[in-house]
Amino acid sequence: MIQRIELCPETAREWEAKYVYRTCYYTLTAKTRKPVWGQFHALVSEAHFRKLARKANQKGWLGLK
Repeated sequence: MIQRIELCPETAREWEAKYVYRTCYYTLTAKTRKPVWGQFHALVSEAHFRKLARKANQKGWLGLK
């Protein structure tokens, strides 16, 4: 899952971006196989996220045409 997080004005100035992105995932429990929260990763600026998404798409990792 990809979270798009809108920054407050003060933080946005520090990041030089209005939004940041964070990837996270859910996992399945061993016994019941129900989805539960897994983990999230560090925040990435909008510019860096777009660059990473573009590279992943070029490699065919996103399943987009």
